[in-house]
Amino acid sequence: MISIIIVNYNVKAYLEQCIKSILSSISNLDFEIIIVDNNSRESVDGLKSDKISVYSMDNNLGFSSAVNFGLSKAKKDVVFLLNPDIIVSNQAIEKLYNYILMDSSIGVVGCKVLDPDGTYQLSSKRSFPYFFNSLSYVLELYKIFPNVKFFNRYNYLYADHNKILDVDAISGSCMVFRREILNVVGYFDEKFFLYFEDTDFCLRVIDSGYKVVYYPEASIIHYKGESLKLVNTQLRFEFYLSLKYFFYKYKNKFNYWPLIKILLPIGILVRRFIVSIKKY
Repeated sequence: MISIIIVNYNVKAYLEQCIKSILSSISNLDFEIIIVDNNSRESVDGLKSDKISVYSMDNNLGFSSAVNFGLSKAKKDVVFLLNPDIIVSNQAIEKLYNYILMDSSIGVVGCKVLDPDGTYQLSSKRSFPYFFNSLSYVLELYKIFPNVKFFNRYNYLYADHNKILDVDAISGSCMVFRREILNVVGYFDEKFFLYFEDTDFCLRVIDSGYKVVYYPEASIIHYKGESLKLVNTQLRFEFYLSLKYFFYKYKNKFNYWPLIKILLPIGILVRRFIVSIKKY
């Protein structure tokens, strides 16, 4: 029924916690857990069991590459792609599984994502990074104009986060889809080493005629960015490389592409400079 794929990188303690929450939340469903370890410092081989397979990569080729490897090993009909630094809330897996099977037009479904203190994470749902959506988000205009829909479109802040909604993209920390959809949209784009691979996948799902749905009746707790606390500065810059690749890949979708082409490298340079200053 369910293949749960988890890509791990140096967060063994969180991974163990994640698996414990999965095992306690699944009751009547047949499942397998596939752990792809991206060349971590600590071995996670001890987590192997009848239901859990562990594959240790000799090199870290990126998140998308590890996901695709996990997908190549998946044997079940429905795929759950989970981050290792999450806790699955009670019955969340069964709720998401039952929901995606209700409607064949649903390509991907995501859930409500919460911080450890129960605060709603804005990244639970988001629109594609069109020019004005991204500009409003980066400049935090949504905070200045909280009641103006135009400035709140990136994370759908104008919508009730307790209601089901068709969206452009959902959080990559919990993505659920039928394995057969890969025959239509393809696997994850491995040119995204880290970041934006989930947005890219959702965009291709929508372009293929399927829906991406935010389903808040299921929730998870996400210790956001735990793996990134241990990486070097160069790896953090992958965000900007992925952002640039995303825009160039889909430049035909952006009405203001000539302007974006000019501003994007400038913005990336400025942001990298700010990050470097803060670091040193």
